[in-house]
Amino acid sequence: MGAPPPAFAGLGGREEEQRPPETAGEEEQRPPETAGEEEQRPPEAAGEEEQRPPEAAGEEDGCVLLWCFSPVGYDLSLDEMRALTVQRVRFAMGLPLLKRAVQDLAQKTKNFVSRSLVLGEVLSMADMATGVKCGIVYWLFGGAIRNLGSPEHITKWFQPLQEQKYTGMFAMTERGHGSNVRGIQTEATVDLSAQEFVIDTPCENAEKMYIGNAMYRNYAAVFAQLIVDGRSQGPHCFIVLVRDENGSLYPGVTAIDRMYKEGLHGVDNGMVIFDKVQIPRENLLDKFGSVAPDRQYHSPMRNKSARFSAMLAALTPSRLAVAFQAMGAMKVVDSDFNLSTVNSLAAQG
Repeated sequence: MGAPPPAFAGLGGREEEQRPPETAGEEEQRPPETAGEEEQRPPEAAGEEEQRPPEAAGEEDGCVLLWCFSPVGYDLSLDEMRALTVQRVRFAMGLPLLKRAVQDLAQKTKNFVSRSLVLGEVLSMADMATGVKCGIVYWLFGGAIRNLGSPEHITKWFQPLQEQKYTGMFAMTERGHGSNVRGIQTEATVDLSAQEFVIDTPCENAEKMYIGNAMYRNYAAVFAQLIVDGRSQGPHCFIVLVRDENGSLYPGVTAIDRMYKEGLHGVDNGMVIFDKVQIPRENLLDKFGSVAPDRQYHSPMRNKSARFSAMLAALTPSRLAVAFQAMGAMKVVDSDFNLSTVNSLAAQG
């Protein structure tokens, strides 16, 4: 793991400050005959602690989350700020504690929701754009795969996401429907001859709006009405390729940048439109509903309303994360971190 991005430099300071409370005072507690050993070390050894690279200084504690509140970024262009946020996300998600959190999400270990919410709050205290971006990729996009997909989907899509081999976005909100997910108009129609689904935005109100991570590759978890033999089976989630490995938009996909925002300039929100985009049939996340090769729809829940409620309930923790991120931001504001304090912390490293 490389050194932290610019605004995270000097994150952990010296190891002495990172030790847990019960060990932080050991130096004072040592008997007199050993208390002076640190001063007796030869000069080349005495400075070893400060010479360790930043990534090593925090690894034994699992992760350095309280990055310094540096004002880096206020003099950057929009593109530079977004690129820096991408760096920060990669750095953050490479830290041991965050990697374990994503693994807990995959395995649904005990209390994984609570731990994830707390980590999201702390990330947002360090940098809101980084916290939001991590939430989009791992807890919204990744959570959709984990909660709505089959074991095969988790193996195919979630494991490479953990390894940062690609990134994703969460495309649910539409121009004409907002949070009215039941009424979304994006359609996924079965193409039996090609064994594919065709994802289409049939009207202006169906355009996916305010999509975080819209201007960076690669995949989207797209919510659309599943149309089988002309009849809707309700909203389902599909994995749709938005950009190829070179960053070029996939045929039929349009992404429009929403550049003018009052804040969170490190998060690239955009509008995404689909014009008869073909995807493999297995890209339907089919935990709650699937379409067989003979075009027959199958679901463990026959009642459409109950099925819809179960799908959205599975995504509740991801929505709770938004509230926890807001709490993190408010705590920073309430802690009287004025500019002089910020500069002082940054200078101290």
